[in-house]
Amino acid sequence: MSANVWNDILSRVETKVNRHSYYTWFKPTSFIGERGEKLTVRVPNGLFR
Repeated sequence: MSANVWNDILSRVETKVNRHSYYTWFKPTSFIGERGEKLTVRVPNGLFR
């Protein structure tokens, strides 16, 4: 997986949640990597966890 795939995932999420939720909770995230079946995503602060 790459950051491009994460962007594709974000694009799909954007169509499923309201605009405010997407820009508040999903857009600020970024892809870090994957290990096996686990995906690691960076969030801006502890509130997002």
